[in-house]
Amino acid sequence: MFASVHQPKPSHASYQAFYLCWKAFTLLFSFRRSKTLKVLLTLLASRFLMDYLSLRQLQYLSPRNLDQYLNWAKERGLPIKIEELPEQGATLMWIGNHQTGNVIFYCHGGGYVLPSSPGTFDFCLYVQQQLEAKGVHANIALLTYNLIPDVKFPTPLREAVCAIHHLLKCGIKSENIILTGESAGGNLVLQILSHMLHPLSSIDPLPPTLRFRGACLMSPWVSPSGDVCAEQAQANDSKDDISVRTLREWGQLIIKDVPRNPEDMACVEPAGASKGWFKEVETAVGRMLMVSGEVECMAGAHSFFYEEHLKDYHRDVTIAIQPGGVHDGILVDFIVGREPSEGVTPVIIEWLTEAFRHET
Repeated sequence: MFASVHQPKPSHASYQAFYLCWKAFTLLFSFRRSKTLKVLLTLLASRFLMDYLSLRQLQYLSPRNLDQYLNWAKERGLPIKIEELPEQGATLMWIGNHQTGNVIFYCHGGGYVLPSSPGTFDFCLYVQQQLEAKGVHANIALLTYNLIPDVKFPTPLREAVCAIHHLLKCGIKSENIILTGESAGGNLVLQILSHMLHPLSSIDPLPPTLRFRGACLMSPWVSPSGDVCAEQAQANDSKDDISVRTLREWGQLIIKDVPRNPEDMACVEPAGASKGWFKEVETAVGRMLMVSGEVECMAGAHSFFYEEHLKDYHRDVTIAIQPGGVHDGILVDFIVGREPSEGVTPVIIEWLTEAFRHET
């Protein structure tokens, strides 16, 4: 007879480790195989951290916007220009000589809970340099706004409106400003436009005659609730670099403090606004571009928002979809330290070039 050997029962930690390894393996092969290993690992790491770390842990690990900007500018020998705004904690960080007329007003993403993504500043610098090479002089003003849970809606919008008033007071004309934002920053741009069309009583109004040159929405968070095109979002869940679960959890952090009236809810959840909410959008902005990734969880909501809220109400609105693209795919090249040679970044550059060259 063989002596019985006691096999210790695997611990909960062992099961958890096995599950995480298996999840990482399946996610790795869910992403497109045409991506390089470095890109795949970057996407996997991003997804893993957002899925398994708490919000406070993520915020602790994420450098503040100002620290990122200072270190980034010093490493590249670029001039540092920071302007504090009247709204406490809100600032403008400049790339370029801010005295020139054309300005890209940039709102960063991060679900309103995280600062700028790695690669944001390199992306902005690349955009400016590419425009310069085409004979278009433009500077970029990156807005730093306060984050949830330290603040709640509509604080980021209030700070964005404050920043716009500041630019106008500095002599920069609205027709020389292009509003630009990715992810939550795209949502914030839409909040600005919604506030122009349906002013919120809790926010200072913008001049009624104001009209921006353009609005560039990159992977905009048009449905923080996750209720718009939820089935398609779930279908893309295994292919994207951010999960449906994370998007819904972060979205609820915003929505729970939003007053339950049409103006406020439509401001935060633009895809869920009533039909015709943006019917006067052409009076607020000259031209529009929306960029989406083919396999991002938000892809369905992007198409829905374009079809229901933009296409019939603006004569100059374009949607560009990156094949195999994930959420905020425009930043991936810059996170891994390579220049973009394909995808939608050249489309964005060309659109910005045409927007600044031609009157709207």
